[in-house]
Amino acid sequence: MKVFQNFFLRFVFGASLVMTVPAPAQDIKFQRLSIEDGLSQSTVYAILQDSRGFMWFGTEDGLNQYDGYSFTVHKRHPTDSTSLSANHVYAICEDHHGNLWIGTTDGLNRFNRATTTFTRFLHDPNDPHSLSDNNVWALCASRQKGKETLWVGTHGGGLCRLRLADHAGAASKTAATPFTRFKNDPQNSQSLSHNTIIALYEDRSGALWIGTLGGGLNRFDPATETFTSYRHDPTDPQSLSSDNVVAIHEDEAGTLWIGTYGGGLCRMDWDESHAPRFVRYQNDPRDPVSLPNNTVHTILTTRQNDAATLWIGTFGGGLCRLNRDDRVSGKFAIYKHDANDPAALNHDRVSALAEDRAGNLWIGTWTGLNKVSPQPRKFAHIQHDPTNPNSLSQKFVNAVWEDRAGNLWVGTENGVDCFAAKTPSVEHFRHEPKNQNSLSHYYIKALGEDNAGAIWIGTFGGGISRRFPDGRFKHYRHHPAQAASLNSNFVTAFYNDSAGKMWIGTNTVWRDSSLKTKLLSAIKTICASQTV
Repeated sequence: MKVFQNFFLRFVFGASLVMTVPAPAQDIKFQRLSIEDGLSQSTVYAILQDSRGFMWFGTEDGLNQYDGYSFTVHKRHPTDSTSLSANHVYAICEDHHGNLWIGTTDGLNRFNRATTTFTRFLHDPNDPHSLSDNNVWALCASRQKGKETLWVGTHGGGLCRLRLADHAGAASKTAATPFTRFKNDPQNSQSLSHNTIIALYEDRSGALWIGTLGGGLNRFDPATETFTSYRHDPTDPQSLSSDNVVAIHEDEAGTLWIGTYGGGLCRMDWDESHAPRFVRYQNDPRDPVSLPNNTVHTILTTRQNDAATLWIGTFGGGLCRLNRDDRVSGKFAIYKHDANDPAALNHDRVSALAEDRAGNLWIGTWTGLNKVSPQPRKFAHIQHDPTNPNSLSQKFVNAVWEDRAGNLWVGTENGVDCFAAKTPSVEHFRHEPKNQNSLSHYYIKALGEDNAGAIWIGTFGGGISRRFPDGRFKHYRHHPAQAASLNSNFVTAFYNDSAGKMWIGTNTVWRDSSLKTKLLSAIKTICASQTV
């Protein structure tokens, strides 16, 4: 069993990167990135885009942060206890507070953005409330309101639960919060079926699904804190196809898809008596559009042009696309590596999938790092229409910002318009001289967002208006008698740095010996956005 598990470890986590978009197979082209571009190591285990837009990649040799241009690498330093606990990074997760959690071969880490340091959570054999095992393979942050939890899947130590109430931000710097452990109990059929956990997924109902190596699929009911297991039955073709569950994903319709080692892909349905029924998608050598390989490592749903697409990464069969209309027939579009095509998928062992906010699909394989630009889209015109209250309020646009909820903020020469992400409604913000809870000026030049979700609005003559999520406004202006006030009421730029401080650019200028005007020379830190 040890030999199998060592190979399985390499299979489950050996990966690199590819980015693509839903398009016909012949239209997908991969631009490759590599160690020469700054990636610390070519085997990428985990992919995440955080709430600030950064891409994170876990490799065999460090944690990589990518801003679209360059990589910042975080590694373990033996003499620094605030560095990453191990360089083998298996899992990356962001909780609802914006904290990044990193699972490694030697413990769990929380990344402290303000100091770029790590807080370690390690197994202590003398402490039953510590992490149950240092080999962390899977992470899942629950977003159930009032019950925010980090779930930690380990190799041999079962499942751990960490309450996140004590990890609300930079103020929490200790690793003393107790873990609750869940392990297999052979005498209890409602316990976890196996202590080696490969995959974790929380569905839209709040139930946690656990994929194990040898124990099948488990569902954890948070209300009763009991487990229901679903196992492979050789005599039942509608049972789970394999007890080695590698990937779990819920699609746009709420259907659960299960990726297995050797058993192909399963779709979990329910019959009339509400009993589970697994529909299998497996390789058929006689059918070129069947699943190309029966080991499915990763699954993801993307949405392009209102069409939901299921993407499946296989171990040796390349990348597969299953459109909604083909889910009954099981007809897959398959993308494979071609040694003669530098724009093809760089390896047929696909081990990680993630979609960013721009609609790009990132794909991890066993070699290199690849990137594919999004499919070209038609422009949707948003214009000023005096007869339409949901149109742009004025035709001159000076600033645009997409907030963390996907709402689009547009700064004009007559205030700010906020276009809702999920509805066709528009909220208009105007300068009202007698209303302190309105914009400080009508002429808008800059937009930004801080860690608290407040929108910063820079005006040309009225300083700054900061709108909080609850609808309140706070204003910052230049006061000649106050040295710590804003240095000018003409604001042209915002930048929220990694420490959570908001930097403000104004139109104050100076000239150097070559008489070149340098703007933003008077940039200054007004405050940390968390405390103002």
